[in-house]
Amino acid sequence: MESVISLDQVSKTYKVKQQIDKPFWQRLLSTKTYRSVEAVKNISFQVEAGESVGLIGNNGAGKSTLIKMMTGILYPNSGDIKVLGRNPFDERTKNNQEIGVVFGQRTQLKWDLSPIESFKLLKTIYTIDDATYAQNMGFFVDLFDMKNFISQPVRTLSLGQRMKCEIAAAFLHNPSLVFLDEPSIGLDVFSKEAISDFLIEMKRGKITIILTTHDLEEIERVCDRALVIDEGQLILEDRVDHLLQLYNREKNITFTLKNREAVKIKTPQAFDISYAEYRIEVHKVPGEDIQLVTNQVMQENQIVDMSISGFNLTQIIKKYLEDRQDA
Repeated sequence: MESVISLDQVSKTYKVKQQIDKPFWQRLLSTKTYRSVEAVKNISFQVEAGESVGLIGNNGAGKSTLIKMMTGILYPNSGDIKVLGRNPFDERTKNNQEIGVVFGQRTQLKWDLSPIESFKLLKTIYTIDDATYAQNMGFFVDLFDMKNFISQPVRTLSLGQRMKCEIAAAFLHNPSLVFLDEPSIGLDVFSKEAISDFLIEMKRGKITIILTTHDLEEIERVCDRALVIDEGQLILEDRVDHLLQLYNREKNITFTLKNREAVKIKTPQAFDISYAEYRIEVHKVPGEDIQLVTNQVMQENQIVDMSISGFNLTQIIKKYLEDRQDA
């Protein structure tokens, strides 16, 4: 079975004009010089139908360049890209009928029209039949609670309201593949949660989703697999649940005490332990030693409450990047 997306040794280089530190009139007469910036370096990966994949990386890591190449906006300098079995640049028109795209910093809605008018325009562009349009609109309006603002001009909407409409527009024509580039940037926590809930619901329809975001908790909720991009290179590729399981072999244990002054404990291992009033925290405890630590604390202190926590995806990626820099 052919992958929905396939990248093989893909690279993209930009030419950037170099700044000249001279007076304005001298700059006018100077020959322009350029330097090459390699935004994407020999990246290879595949995405299967129905997968939700998160692209993770700092600003300038190459995530948006990858999205633009996979949607046919940019052409790679080298390597091979196939999206839905086609070259996305050469067959962009065909692919556009089967994909949806959201760029967090750009809008596909008409600024002076209402969202519902833009949706009707998209219905014509994608030749969506009446039954499918009515079904999808009813579902999106209910799920995003858009009834109160769907008829207002887009320019009057809040950022959260507009992004809900942008995402609904991307899914309106029942695409088999959707690219979401920073869809939740700048949104409040409630709008982010609504978008995550929407994407989780869309996954049930076996739609393939490619998501870039700085919010790793969103990746953790929505995505099956994570691809970490750093300085244009793919440095980590793994299932989200496997990453969480792998790094959660060590736990942090927090004890809330009845006694105000915490009594220090002695263990055979050199655990990272911090003491405070009514509180003891033991960090990076291997799973097999949790019972040992708990027994030691209970022998010396009166425990009111205890919580055990592992790494979230943000901490895992941070730790991986730190370990990579130290290597």
